[in-house]
Amino acid sequence: MIIQSSEPVRYIMQDNLSPWRNLLLASTPPPIEIEAGGLISKSGIPSSYVYFLLDGLVRVYTTNANGYVRLLGYHMANSLFVLDDLRGGEVSLVTTEAMTKIHVLAITQPQLHTLCLNHPPFATDLMLYVGDVLRLMCYESEKLAVLDVKTRLVNFMCLYLESVPADKPRCIPMTQESLASAISASRVQTARACAQLKASGLILTGRKMIQVIDESALQQFRQ
Repeated sequence: MIIQSSEPVRYIMQDNLSPWRNLLLASTPPPIEIEAGGLISKSGIPSSYVYFLLDGLVRVYTTNANGYVRLLGYHMANSLFVLDDLRGGEVSLVTTEAMTKIHVLAITQPQLHTLCLNHPPFATDLMLYVGDVLRLMCYESEKLAVLDVKTRLVNFMCLYLESVPADKPRCIPMTQESLASAISASRVQTARACAQLKASGLILTGRKMIQVIDESALQQFRQ
């Protein structure tokens, strides 16, 4: 039951642990409902749980001393988040926020430890999942350090779309402000890069959405 994926990096963590959904439902307390806008963990505050997401959308971000938000990624169904607490009771380094109404399973470190002991394949999949998250963080750090804003934006768009099923619309449901946060650029720089891509016929910009018109051509600008 070991999960293996041909995708090198995924911006949206989804279905990574779907084979273990029923086991987790049977091994933990009943699901918790959290309304849109609710904070599940907050940077600088200890967390008592890791969370398994049953449905909905969660975003993960950091905030610096000046209040600048750096978007790190999204979680959707059958993924685990607040990995800061894998050791149990550690101070969170990131903030996680429900973007829609969500249902989660709150799992303590001892419960997670027991699951790993009783189900070694789950422990292996958990290790691979943590590796997937680390790969995304390393990928982001490398690209943000060396590429210009336009190329960073193109890379982000391509990475995002690779996490969306092929039969779904080729859209990125984010504002330019959120895009700027995702690529560590100013809103002005991001707007300028979007305008260049739009002028080249690669994207269309709408209210809280970017529609990719020519994904193949967009991939050619990727680094």
